[in-house]
Amino acid sequence: MSNPCTRCGNERIVSKTWKEVVVSYGRTTTITHAQFVCIDPKCQKIVESELLAQKEKREALANQKELEKQARAKH
Repeated sequence: MSNPCTRCGNERIVSKTWKEVVVSYGRTTTITHAQFVCIDPKCQKIVESELLAQKEKREALANQKELEKQARAKH
């Protein structure tokens, strides 16, 4: 299975795996997560900074929406 880097196209590798147990409707399910990183450390740092910027932008928009919602509720 191919897993290329979104920025440089190099193959990505698994850096970390962990399991999570989820309980739903009285049943338990174990989910295995895997974190992939680019084999080029410089590229990975750039990708991480881009992802952080996107996350901050989404959070700012969500906060702005919440403030607008609260302002409308006051009127």
